[in-house]
Amino acid sequence: MVIEVCCCLGLAANVAQLAGLDVITLVKVIKSRVETVRQNKEDCELLAERADMILDLLRRVQASKVIEDPDMWKPTEGLKSTLCRAGAIVKSCQEEWSYAYRFCKGGRIARELRKVLKDLKFYILHLIGMITIINHDQNTRYYYIPETDVVKPQDATASNAGKPVALEETGLKKFTLSELEVATDNFSLEKQIGIGAFSIVYKGQLNEMPEVAVKRASYVNRIPFDQLENEAKIISKLQHTNIVKLLGYCSQEREKILVFEYMPGRILDSFITGERAEELPLDWSKRSQIVKGIADGAVYLHKQCEPRIIHGDLKPGNILLDAALKPKICDFGTSKALRPGQDMDCTGIVVGSR
Repeated sequence: MVIEVCCCLGLAANVAQLAGLDVITLVKVIKSRVETVRQNKEDCELLAERADMILDLLRRVQASKVIEDPDMWKPTEGLKSTLCRAGAIVKSCQEEWSYAYRFCKGGRIARELRKVLKDLKFYILHLIGMITIINHDQNTRYYYIPETDVVKPQDATASNAGKPVALEETGLKKFTLSELEVATDNFSLEKQIGIGAFSIVYKGQLNEMPEVAVKRASYVNRIPFDQLENEAKIISKLQHTNIVKLLGYCSQEREKILVFEYMPGRILDSFITGERAEELPLDWSKRSQIVKGIADGAVYLHKQCEPRIIHGDLKPGNILLDAALKPKICDFGTSKALRPGQDMDCTGIVVGSR
């Protein structure tokens, strides 16, 4: 009990010491402390790399002077406090731990370190998304794809594409923003289960439904809004056991949100390169089941549904797993619907991601 209290007080004191520093100084302190850590060296070095990357991304975003909308900066409001926590944890890892301290509190500090690493990853992805928007805005004038080359879902027309009425015509349930705020504890950090360049996914609980996944566009910008609308139009017509089910949407007050069935098994990527790769390795029968399910879903998209769909970004990070590890293809934001009788299409631009 004494060790636990000392650990909590020590971390709190270390955080308080760093609270008055700016982001640049915090990153310098973290990198300096990591050079002399004695515990959790590998994770601390990764933490320093991520902190340095965040600093570089911040400089690039701020130097552009393009993004001035305060709503786009909201997700970074907790960055400084996260860096303070990072510095405090690294300081704890500099110390020589006694056997009793290591036995009682070493695991807790390691878990705190992993949580900070996860939070820093969120900020990195958000800043990368902002830079993507900047590059898109700066380069749009140099590229033009004729309207005739853009293949839209069958139910979309030039008159309704991109408008809220298009979502209403999908027949999906429309949720209010207040309903989804209650379901996700006001989109709290604790409810986050996934982060992308243009959206954040939260775990939610709605009265009339079991647990759901709530996908919210990260920015007040046409790029993520168009992607979520495109995803809703395409996926609302799909019916297959290996395609994630879209339950509804919200489009109000500068918000675009989609509500999906919740997949407790999380993403396939976490079983390949993430924390579950070692903790919960997949046996060959499960691997075979997952590969077959993905293939069945792809065949449905390419050959069996109407119109046929090109996903455009099929990867382990876009494969969700249910409780029985059944795979479900998700994230149709950049997908395209082919015209009747068409078997292939050329985008004219580079697509896909890592």
